[in-house]
Amino acid sequence: MKLNIFNKFDKNYNWLEENTIFITKYGSYAYGTNIESSDEDIRGVAFAKKEDCFGILDSFQQYSLEEPDLVIFEFRKLIKLLMAGNPSSLELLYTDESDHVFVSKLGQKLLDFRENFLSKALKERFLGYSKAQAYRLKLHRKHILNGEPKKPNRKDFGLPEKLSIPTNQYEAVSAQLRKQVDQWNPDFDPFSEAQKIWLQSKFVDMLSEINITQDTLWMAAARKLGYSDNFIEILNKEKQFEAEQAYFEKYQDWKKNRNPKRAALEAKSGMDLKHVYHCIRLCRMCLEILETGKVLVKRPDAEELIAIRTGSKDYSYDQFVDEISSLETKIKLAYDKSILPKEVNSKKINDFSINLTEEFFYGNNIYMEIP
Repeated sequence: MKLNIFNKFDKNYNWLEENTIFITKYGSYAYGTNIESSDEDIRGVAFAKKEDCFGILDSFQQYSLEEPDLVIFEFRKLIKLLMAGNPSSLELLYTDESDHVFVSKLGQKLLDFRENFLSKALKERFLGYSKAQAYRLKLHRKHILNGEPKKPNRKDFGLPEKLSIPTNQYEAVSAQLRKQVDQWNPDFDPFSEAQKIWLQSKFVDMLSEINITQDTLWMAAARKLGYSDNFIEILNKEKQFEAEQAYFEKYQDWKKNRNPKRAALEAKSGMDLKHVYHCIRLCRMCLEILETGKVLVKRPDAEELIAIRTGSKDYSYDQFVDEISSLETKIKLAYDKSILPKEVNSKKINDFSINLTEEFFYGNNIYMEIP
């Protein structure tokens, strides 16, 4: 196999070319939503060297390049991500054949096995990714609507110019509080991956319904550890100052690294349209998986998504909120009716992983290049 991308690899990774079993276009080009400014992303799968796979001195997880934007995942790492319902990893296996750059015999076996990574547990993973996009959208929208924040001053929070307690003591107290809050979080380790996802989601929803925030837990932890009201008030002011300082720094970083064309669209629409389109895409894909068992990476709604992303479609923030709410309702109903298993068959996947690894090291890995 001789592909130009391997010429750019570090010489210490020359072995990776012969260990790679699958390479595909990824991201917006794979979705069919690429625009003029889109970068071409590439993803792949490879086996680690024999000594890394079976030994204990070294390990290989993935190899990355910035130009082109490429990531080659170690086979077992990818399998673990797929078992955990990672949407990005699942998309890698479901790109359209026209986007495949290289597929070996074992790579084809991996693609043929991909349906075994589908389960109802994907609901929480896809919605989780969508909510992460929505969080960044809200943060950027706040940046756009509120403008540049004033750099926080300790005096504005009733604090002295410097910490009133030694820095090491403050850090030790903060660590104690984090530890106490962590102890209140349920231990989901005994459960399967699918059960963990469901339980974590229900736990977060429960806390939200009874209005228990991280600040509430933090204050409760301080009282449980026996700190005085006066000391807790000082800690709370320090915490508020740190939060405002963090927001100020996030704004400066956002302002510094904004893409000019993207910034112009944000100013016009009042929101980051790339985050909007990704939220919608993720929710629609989740609904399709639950209803049909199909992962449509090459988007049938690509034209509409491009229109949203580029601002050529009149699409307000309120419309976005309404659509996401509607999709989430449909997803919950589809989850109940879905014929997909509640969780993946871990033993079957483990056996497949063992067999394919053994075939790579002890059998034949016959390459089939995609024209």
